[in-house]
Amino acid sequence: MDTTRIIAATLLATLFSTAHAGLYKWVDDNGQVHYGDKPSAGSSGNAGDQAQEVAIHDSFAIKNVTKRFPVKLSRKERSALRDITFSDFHIRLPVSEGHRIKIGRMSVGKSCKMAAIYYWDTQDLPLGDEAIGGLIDDTFTHYGYNYRKTTASPLVLSGEITAMKVDSCLPYRSNSPNAPSRDAAYVKVAWKLKEPSSDRVIYETSTEGSKDNRALNARRDGFIDTINAALRVAIVNLLADKHFVSSMMKTSSSAQQYSTSSSSAPVFIKYSKQRGDFRSRVKHLEKLAVTIKTNDGHGSGVLLDSHGHVLTNAHVVKGNRHVKIKIGNNEFNASVVKKGTKRDVALIKITDEASLPKNID
Repeated sequence: MDTTRIIAATLLATLFSTAHAGLYKWVDDNGQVHYGDKPSAGSSGNAGDQAQEVAIHDSFAIKNVTKRFPVKLSRKERSALRDITFSDFHIRLPVSEGHRIKIGRMSVGKSCKMAAIYYWDTQDLPLGDEAIGGLIDDTFTHYGYNYRKTTASPLVLSGEITAMKVDSCLPYRSNSPNAPSRDAAYVKVAWKLKEPSSDRVIYETSTEGSKDNRALNARRDGFIDTINAALRVAIVNLLADKHFVSSMMKTSSSAQQYSTSSSSAPVFIKYSKQRGDFRSRVKHLEKLAVTIKTNDGHGSGVLLDSHGHVLTNAHVVKGNRHVKIKIGNNEFNASVVKKGTKRDVALIKITDEASLPKNID
């Protein structure tokens, strides 16, 4: 990830010094409160004995995030994993000053005493999907999860950074974007897992990641590597979320259950008592004919009732759990309730039945 192209460091002034970490508070003989970087004897000579060291709130402090262990999968569970791909990574951070976003600080000098603020110069800047996808690909593959680089994958993961802090020290003054540095970074990423076939989000969560390399020697590209390392921790912690992993399974409980077993799926069909010949009913029956669209193609079916139950062939839905139903010029999301391959039949249920015409029965 070429972070140097999207982050601008602006040296504003000597904002603070890290030469002394302590801050002291004391009250003089007149009751006035004072603060200083060392205890003061004050006017009475004993006020220094009463001075108390106070904690300094550091708004740029890097949160330490524990790297968790990904969910361990059995061979059977691993075979049930659906392929996943990655698309659409953004940075969405609160505006700090105008259009600039304060994300951390940069210190310079061998002892890193001179500090300035790092600003992000745009509010919503998408990172390269290929670069972030590479991090996800490496991490998923390393822990035995399926990843596919094509958008034809049955699952699509997207993410956005909602919080970010950096603390960088450049011991050697340089204008080079990859100058040697010692760095720490924290990120919080909001994730969405989506099924393109049903066009709906099946799971949402947020994970955090951090990396602190400030104790290491300064190194080139240290800033970029540290942010990438923090992102990797956030990705690993995503794989440690059992609900996320469950959503990746072919029998995920996060979606409507799809089953080929003999469990019952009650459908109530009201037989018409209307009189007349078939020809007079053709126009009405034509309205019940629907088109079923899947990832592999399309087929035909018949609408059974106003609740959105559709009857079709098992070979039309194949292995899809979610399909699209086209009725006239309208298209609806639907889920496969049950199918029987021996009889080549399948029952589908339109999810947004409220939008269906009411004169079907």
